[in-house]
Amino acid sequence: IPDKDGVATILGGIVFDENADSNRLVVHTKPKSTRAEAFRQLRTNIQFVEAAQGSKSIVLSSSIPSEGKSSTIANLAIAMADSGQKVLLIDCDLRKPKVHKYFGLEGSVGLTNYLIDQAKLDDVIQPWGRNGLNILPAGQIPPNPSELLGSQSMRNLLEKLETTYDIILIDTSPVLPVTDTAILSKITGGVVMVVAVGKTTKPQLQGALAQLETVGAPILGFVMNKIPTQGVDAYGYKYGYSYAYGAYGAYSEVYGEEDPAPTKPPKPSKAAKAASPVSTFKASLPEVKIPEIKLPSVQPRSETSKKPSVSVSAWFKRAAKVAGEYVQVFDTEIKKIIERFNKKK
Repeated sequence: IPDKDGVATILGGIVFDENADSNRLVVHTKPKSTRAEAFRQLRTNIQFVEAAQGSKSIVLSSSIPSEGKSSTIANLAIAMADSGQKVLLIDCDLRKPKVHKYFGLEGSVGLTNYLIDQAKLDDVIQPWGRNGLNILPAGQIPPNPSELLGSQSMRNLLEKLETTYDIILIDTSPVLPVTDTAILSKITGGVVMVVAVGKTTKPQLQGALAQLETVGAPILGFVMNKIPTQGVDAYGYKYGYSYAYGAYGAYSEVYGEEDPAPTKPPKPSKAAKAASPVSTFKASLPEVKIPEIKLPSVQPRSETSKKPSVSVSAWFKRAAKVAGEYVQVFDTEIKKIIERFNKKK
């Protein structure tokens, strides 16, 4: 995805963490971790982009859901506030808002209430932490999100906020199913696209960029999220492709519905932990179905032919291929078990 210079502008890369769902704000909870440092590097790169563009408002979006745009912008906002900037994070995902949940704030009143004159601006902006970070939640989910975001009231609000804050970060809905990001891109400094490695397909990203280019939206750069770690824990091995290009009609209908709450396994009691040896573990290997291979029936040579009627070498090649695949899967699962066991130990 080249820019005008022929090279894609990669602003940062965030590695995949299987515990990210339980530790959303890693910059705040684990400031010395590798992922937290990656968000600080992203902050530095975006500050250069901001200076070059001359605008204080930046939109973060993605092509499809579950690419990590909301958690990325939340950690980026904390990192920017830690550097001494006065930051405002606005949740403009008026279909499935999440920002207030990540920060543990009240989300029933927010942006939408202000835009329809139901609340004052000072009443809907909530401070968070001690480093100059403020949050403007989405508020009540409206029946006309695109119209609200493209209204003159939204334009006037951004112009007013840019006189108060050093930078304004805006979280929006994914690009493909709805037009919200395209609308906001025309009244802000541009869009930073979050791309989940191993999840987002090339046609999906190309389709999202095409929509933004149609309205003349400046693409400021890309954040590569959920980058695979070394070895068998690579992100692509664990997740498939949930959305096919061209299926946005069904996708747009379900976007905004609440995901079912994940069920957590019960924690073992102290007695159970004491009775369980530290050096032992249980694991279930995946069932690998090996296709049945029948031995070829080799016919005797005829008087006019010197070759058997069935190729025995072809059968052995097929058998070796199947055996090799089985050994590879088995070896991969063993490595996963050992790696998880060492982490727990």
